[in-house]
Amino acid sequence: MPVRMGQALLLSAALLLVACGSGSEQSGADHRKRKPLAAISDAQEMTQIVAASGERLLMFDFYADWCQPCKELEPILESIALQKAEVVDVYRINYDENQSLANLFGVRGIPFVAYVKNRTLVYSLMGLRPKETYLEAIESFTRPDAAVAEKGSGTRLDLPGLPAPDPIKQGGQADSTEQR
Repeated sequence: MPVRMGQALLLSAALLLVACGSGSEQSGADHRKRKPLAAISDAQEMTQIVAASGERLLMFDFYADWCQPCKELEPILESIALQKAEVVDVYRINYDENQSLANLFGVRGIPFVAYVKNRTLVYSLMGLRPKETYLEAIESFTRPDAAVAEKGSGTRLDLPGLPAPDPIKQGGQADSTEQR
């Protein structure tokens, strides 16, 4: 048992080094090198992604393997991830395997797509929607005059290990899942 635990710790440390990189990467690195719909497996990975995102828009798709609308949404989001790779990163989170993340985002049904900018949940959509709906939301948070997240109108994410927020950018509570 102690040998297995030591091996697990060693493997975890190696994975952490690989995931964190050497520190020489620039924050504006080419995001197209990763899969269009990268999967997030746990809160630690989510924390790393959100912490490194800067002012970049993030989309998180909560899905389940048994959910037919989720299966229909996957190719739509993959297309969006490729089409809008310059302005947004799109991730998938298995709802059944990540209940703590689902609770953090207030997921009440799936599919559920959450938009995060500046460590703040700025918008979310529940259910399957037309591709244009997702694109309109991306546009509203990535155009030059989009200052919603900077003004703190969304819910600040409280992820374990995420540094304390800048008090000036602290967000308030979102009124609904479709707030813009």
